Amino acid sequence: MLMKKHVTFLVCLATSLMITWVGFADSTKQKEPAPPKPGPAGKYSIKEIMQKGFKTDGNLKELIIDGKATTTQKDQFIDYAENLAKYKVRKGEQADFEMLVADLVTAAKSKDLKGFEKAASCKACHKAHKIYPPKKK
Repeated sequence: MLMKKHVTFLVCLATSLMITWVGFADSTKQKEPAPPKPGPAGKYSIKEIMQKGFKTDGNLKELIIDGKATTTQKDQFIDYAENLAKYKVRKGEQADFEMLVADLVTAAKSKDLKGFEKAASCKACHKAHKIYPPKKK
């Protein structure tokens, strides 16, 4: 009977040690890095470019159109637009997107405010390239 208890104890001990060793060995394995999350192609996210460049009160686009933008603000808008060109579109043709962004950058660098206003049209780019969420019923 004493021998049976010893054998049972040794089997339990061996099993515990084995489970511990397997768990430890598994935790020390070099884990593969997670695939990178989709993020900004350039320095800025699209959300940041759209918010600061086009949408918020006192956005850079409106300041430029109104003729109130400083040189620094114009340069910031140009930087946003140049970074926008680094994105790959998921809807529409990439060449069309690149042409629209190139026109935007060129117009932002020029002094032609009417040309800039036309190039900075949200609808021209969004109609062809923005993926809208499904409409709520």
